[in-house]
Amino acid sequence: MVARRAHAGTSAGRRRRLRRQVNRSKLRCLRKTDVERLLTDFDRDPIGALTVAVTWVLQIDNPGWSPLIELCDLPADRAAALRRGDQVALDELLRDLNELRVLPGRGDRLTGYSPPTAPITGWAKTIGRL
Repeated sequence: MVARRAHAGTSAGRRRRLRRQVNRSKLRCLRKTDVERLLTDFDRDPIGALTVAVTWVLQIDNPGWSPLIELCDLPADRAAALRRGDQVALDELLRDLNELRVLPGRGDRLTGYSPPTAPITGWAKTIGRL
């Protein structure tokens, strides 16, 4: 029996297509206004607020909560807790998005991101001594 590929209209085909789209794209960093909106909306609808923020970072249309968590490449236990709607896991993702402005472990794929390579010199070094 020959294995068949999932049709593009099925959920498996849609997840595969979304994963290819996320893997090809550069990620966006949340802006200050995005984080402020996330923090404001989180108390009223945590999953809805996180969905909007994560779809913005991944630059995709909203596929739904569970497929979105799968696309985040989070550890399995953390992803399972997020799918269940565990409040501690939701709070941790909120904290990560607030502090990092991107999904954990994805900073190297940001648009325009380049890790610092040169030592800090000049006035920035002077300010660091204050």
